Formats: sequence, C-alpha cells, structure tokens
Amino acid sequence: MKNLCIILLATVIFSSCSNFYKAVTTIGHSNAADLEELKRQQKYFILRDNSMAYGMTNISVNPDGKSVQCDLVSLPDQHLTHASKAVADKPKYDKVYADYIFNEVHIYTNPDSSRAPGHYTLPFSDVLKTEVLQKDTVRTRRNHIRSVLLGVGGTVVVVGAIGAIALSNLTFSLY
Repeated sequence: MKNLCIILLATVIFSSCSNFYKAVTTIGHSNAADLEELKRQQKYFILRDNSMAYGMTNISVNPDGKSVQCDLVSLPDQHLTHASKAVADKPKYDKVYADYIFNEVHIYTNPDSSRAPGHYTLPFSDVLKTEVLQKDTVRTRRNHIRSVLLGVGGTVVVVGAIGAIALSNLTFSLY
C-alpha cells in the first residue's frame, strides 16, 4: 500500500502542468518591411547561428533596404532561461518569463567568424529564417487537462485503496 501511494504521488508530481511555446517561422530572407513591423511591436531581436546568440540593439535598416545595422550585445539572462527548458521538441517556459519569451524575434544565419559584440551589419540575404515565439495554447491546455486528470485519478485510487483496507479490517456481526 505504501509503495502504491509513493508511485501515485510521484506520477502526479512529475506530470505537473507545463506551459509550452511554439515558433512561427518565416523561411528565407527577411526584408525591411518585416523588420520595421517587428520593431514597431517593440520586439527583442536575437541573432543566432549554430554556436552563438547575440541580442540586437539600436537596429536600423540601411537606406538601400538590403541590410540592417545594429549593435550586438550579450544576451540578458531573462532571454536565456527558456532555452534550457526546451528539450526533446518540448519547448517549455516558466510563466515568470512569458513577457520576455513572447517578445523575442530569432533571426537565424550561417556562422560568421567576424561576428562579435559591437557594431554589425546584417545583409537580409544572409537571413536563413526568422522565428517569432508564441504560446502554444493547444499543447499547454492538453498538458493541464492531463495533469488534472492524473491528480484526480491518483487521489481517487489512493482514497479507494484506503477505504478498501479500512473496510477489510472491520468485522461485521449479524447478531
């Protein structure tokens, strides 16, 4: 009985509610209009390649509309936290960081050895894809429902087992 309670408790704890996000991706080259629209929305831009990630500040589109000027900076901690939770195609986040996560725009490029903190020019033709992160409401809702059902089911089983044990210890007398 004690082992059953431990197993059910562990199941409920490890199936706790999680919040998920998804990336809405634009494949191919970005353009000045896309970037300006995201800037108007006050998004935080992150430049990524296979090995590095930088925050992009002081962003401006060049007059020719073919590249963007920016300052590359180290990523602040609040923009790094969700990356460590995204494991095995399960991009999770803590609600505490939702304001940061859903404000991010990820711009992916091939590696560039000249890239370092400081002033940088990014040609739009170098952009492989752009991702804007959004809450995955379907996956999050499904996870919350499963967690509640496991919690309620586990509670019912434990209470039922305790009740069965209590009933089996009672002696009935017809006289």
